[in-house]
This record gives sequence, structure tokens and C-alpha cells, in this order.
Amino acid sequence: MQVTWQYKRTGPLDEEELNRLGQEGWELVAVAADGGCYFKRPAPDLRERITLEQKARAYASLGVGHGGVPGGTGTVTSASGATAAPKGAPASAPGTPGAPGGLAGEGRG
Repeated sequence: MQVTWQYKRTGPLDEEELNRLGQEGWELVAVAADGGCYFKRPAPDLRERITLEQKARAYASLGVGHGGVPGGTGTVTSASGATAAPKGAPASAPGTPGAPGGLAGEGRG
């Protein structure tokens, strides 16, 4: 099985920020001359990604940002790049989690 990677570039970070990214699974792979940091981590598989997308939609339906932070935009981007719109926004396209005719297992508690 081949690993698919996610990549991230940031500006200079302090130790606390580096530790936080490490706890999120990001591995520091390079530091640029300007102090910017390059990270990588394994991309979530389909099962993990669906779970993240469901969580993002749930937060959006409650009108809170990612992580349940009140006052967020309500629009959340999951690891796969899918966005969840605020409550009352149009439903997802068919064939996506949460949409009529979406992925199997969706909406079961």
C-alpha cells in the first residue's frame, strides 16, 4: 500500500507551535533560509476523511467554526479539502457524504 502525503509550509515557528503541529501528526522535513518550515504527514484514508467531513458539517450546522469554536465562520475545510457550509446553505452534491444518495453509512448514529 502506497502512502499519500499532505504537505504544509509555514513561516518561522516557536517551540510551542512546533509541538502543536507535531501532536497533529505533522513532521518537520526542512527549514528554509527565511525560517519557514516545511512539514509532511500521511494523508487520511477514505474512512478517516469521511469522519472529518461529517464532523465539519456537524460544526457548521451548529454555526460554530472548526473545533467547535463559537464565533467561527461556520464554513469548515476538512483534510480532504471539502468544505461544509453554514446552516441553511444548499446541500452537498449527490454522491458526497451527507447528500441524498451519499456514501453508505452516512447519517447513522
